[in-house]
Amino acid sequence: MTTTIPRERAIAAAMKLPAESWALLFELLIGDIPVETDPEVEAAWLAEVERRMRETDPSKLIPGDVVFARVRAAMGKPRPERSPVEVSGVILAVRDVIEACEALPVADRLELAGRYLEREQASGQSRHPRTWLEDSARWLTAARAAEC
Repeated sequence: MTTTIPRERAIAAAMKLPAESWALLFELLIGDIPVETDPEVEAAWLAEVERRMRETDPSKLIPGDVVFARVRAAMGKPRPERSPVEVSGVILAVRDVIEACEALPVADRLELAGRYLEREQASGQSRHPRTWLEDSARWLTAARAAEC
């Protein structure tokens, strides 16, 4: 990041980020806060993985060497350009917004993550899958409890 983005501007810009940027930002905001895993959640995810494995049609699986070849090819291509975010007449690069938010104090990061989730849950038209919202809400609750 070339310049420091003030806290309020960083938070306002973060609330305007696209959903795919938020999936990364959410993890960066609370990912370094050590939380205890919930045994019920872990058991539910294990059951889900096992269910998906049972329901997978082996004829539709893609061999690992094909997957890695596709990844190597994709890595050789430049990333698609993300549209910048405008806040109060100031244009900010998405990368700068994410870096500024990641540098916020823990309490501010938790507040920002909570504000985003509340908005997405209240809208009834979230840009994220329901499971992402539910898992993120549980993770945020655990992170808040770890900080108390």
